[in-house]
Amino acid sequence: MRAVGYSLLIIGFLWAAYVPLSVDPLLRAMESAYRRELSGPAAQQSYSAKDVISARMYGAGDFSRFARLGGIGALLMLAGGILLDRTARSICFAETSVAPTP
Repeated sequence: MRAVGYSLLIIGFLWAAYVPLSVDPLLRAMESAYRRELSGPAAQQSYSAKDVISARMYGAGDFSRFARLGGIGALLMLAGGILLDRTARSICFAETSVAPTP
């Protein structure tokens, strides 16, 4: 059980570290996709405030869907910590309990 607990801690940490490290490339990819969309053959010379707001909301929605994945790493680390705590307590309890003598 300790191996599973440590594995969950490590996997959770790597998952939680992946999200902040991959945000910059994600934002650059989103920016280039929106730039291609706005400078395509059907592009306008000027945009209304409604168009700009909807484009920002679309980008914020894409980013928030990606950022939600960061919570999974925290949950994995929490599960690993709880598992390690329970394992340590059961080992400690087993060592301190005295077996009955016949």
